[in-house]
Amino acid sequence: MTSRGLARLLLGWGLLTLALAVGAHVWARGSVVRGTFLATAWVAGAFDGRASGASKEAARTALGPTFARIAVDEVIAEGPLPPGPLAAFAFAPNVDGAVVRAGARTVYLTPDELRGARIYDVAFGAPEMGSGFGVSMPLLVDLAATRLGLPPAELARTATVRRARMRPVAESTDAAPSSAEVVRSASLLRARAMEAAYHLVRNQDDAGRYRYLVRAETNAALGGYNWPRHAGATLFLAEAALASSDPALGAAAARGGAYLRAASLGECGGRRCAMEDGVPGFGASALALLAFAAIAPLDILGGPPAREEVTKLAAFLRSQQRPDGEFAHEYDLARRAPVDVQYMYYTGEAALALSRAHRLTGDPQDLDAARRALSHLARRAWRFFGNRYWVAEEHWTCQAMEDLWDRAPDREALAFCLRWQEVQRALQGPPRAEGELAQDLDGSFGITPFFSPRLTPTASRAEASVATLNVLLVASPDDHVQVASIRASTARALGLVVRQQLLPGPAHTFRDPSAVSGAVPGSPVDLDLRIDYAQHAGSAMLRYATFLARHPE
Repeated sequence: MTSRGLARLLLGWGLLTLALAVGAHVWARGSVVRGTFLATAWVAGAFDGRASGASKEAARTALGPTFARIAVDEVIAEGPLPPGPLAAFAFAPNVDGAVVRAGARTVYLTPDELRGARIYDVAFGAPEMGSGFGVSMPLLVDLAATRLGLPPAELARTATVRRARMRPVAESTDAAPSSAEVVRSASLLRARAMEAAYHLVRNQDDAGRYRYLVRAETNAALGGYNWPRHAGATLFLAEAALASSDPALGAAAARGGAYLRAASLGECGGRRCAMEDGVPGFGASALALLAFAAIAPLDILGGPPAREEVTKLAAFLRSQQRPDGEFAHEYDLARRAPVDVQYMYYTGEAALALSRAHRLTGDPQDLDAARRALSHLARRAWRFFGNRYWVAEEHWTCQAMEDLWDRAPDREALAFCLRWQEVQRALQGPPRAEGELAQDLDGSFGITPFFSPRLTPTASRAEASVATLNVLLVASPDDHVQVASIRASTARALGLVVRQQLLPGPAHTFRDPSAVSGAVPGSPVDLDLRIDYAQHAGSAMLRYATFLARHPE
């Protein structure tokens, strides 16, 4: 082919691509339908009726007298859906609802309804693990059929479904501080952390067991339990108690520690360890140690002092360590021997736990084990081609680096955490333009907007950011560029967490708004509340509040 022929071919390809792109854009924009307002009645967190009108007032009037909570949404525009499975990707979570037309009948489904029915982020992936994405069209049609009183199969055959972009209409001006103001104020951010702690206290029974997973809309416990997360929640309560001197938080931490000791701790080859359903848990043991180490300064745990549990658990962790600093993450009770397999998080958790143990016990073995674990994580664990561009979850690693710095500073570990921070900043979601109706990705971390931002990974990265900042200001106080970059990234991450914290959240969709006040959900569209969500969010806010008090903007 001649160069002229190639040029013509490329020009034709470019013009065709442009025409297709413009056509798809025009098709996808749909029709603008400003002026439709939907007034929805909610009773005890459940849908109880709807009316529409040409204004907010007209829609509310059409709804009639009611004691229900009223939410008003303005329909901004409608748009068509692509065919087949692609329809699942056409909706912006928490922004796009749907309009379903069957003959002369029409029903709107608002973002509140789609979120409450768990229709967002469930079409593909692993929703049960927090990595689902896409709208479930069968569930959407089922919900529309319920609203219309029609059989779902009939509606699926005959109805036309379009996405509808909606804007919630505020009933009054909210005088609360913005998220940007909160993340610049040590006192406001600390208050937010305390709200997360008090949420955990309200969901703990007298024995010290937490309601592990709660659905915000109904305030119903969903079952299940997890001992590492129990220990993590107890760790955060102890940290909050120390930061606030609130005896109620200290008592809750003590109850959590007592229940952990009574129901989870056991023996692994003559050493103290945490058990998960009768199986030794290495990660659970590390987090149990962290919880007891945090409780120890409070001196409130009944029975043997928390310090004794720290000493015993540290011995078990050390016994699992390999000569290169890595740990065996399983233990075989029958063989009374470590099982040399590795899982995400565990080595970083153990490094931090052993560092905290050394602060209490003064045992040089704990310090040496923590130092070698950190060295392994920062040097050997990720030695492969491309390791600068592929990273794991290292928030525990960077917290261990910070905790060890005053006794065993490791500049290679600091460099590792700075590289990790650089990668995370590249993955951080963009801010929304002023007045833009779009999913709130600002401050989140991810590789695609098709996944709604998960708030716990966002918060845990903020925990690591603060740890890295604290060390950087000691090791390289004149590195103003990196300090500013990490501060900005941390503030944006915590800004997202603050915006999504249920204070009050979409209270009209909750059966009991006060019961879930202060909680942090899984994501903006996953309002299930797990205890580690509050733990990581509260810990990150508390850590950054402490940083701001020392280094105000």
